[in-house]
Amino acid sequence: MPNYYFRTLEQNGGREVHETAVDLPDEAAAIAEARIILGEMAGDGLPHSSINMMSVEVLDEHLQPLIEVRLTVEDIPKPHA
Repeated sequence: MPNYYFRTLEQNGGREVHETAVDLPDEAAAIAEARIILGEMAGDGLPHSSINMMSVEVLDEHLQPLIEVRLTVEDIPKPHA
């Protein structure tokens, strides 16, 4: 099975590469895992107003980026009636 790594951009803007390789059957499984990681990150709190997104990047066994899964938070003002 191929090895995948994950790079996260946390709600506070910190970037981290998870040093432990994860054996997964294919890229689709790695993307599914990235979505789970992103959901867990969101459970710890959404991004601060100055950083409107958090993400998980899937890296191959050579630490080359394959895809990024991103959660963006937008404040959309509504006109007063």
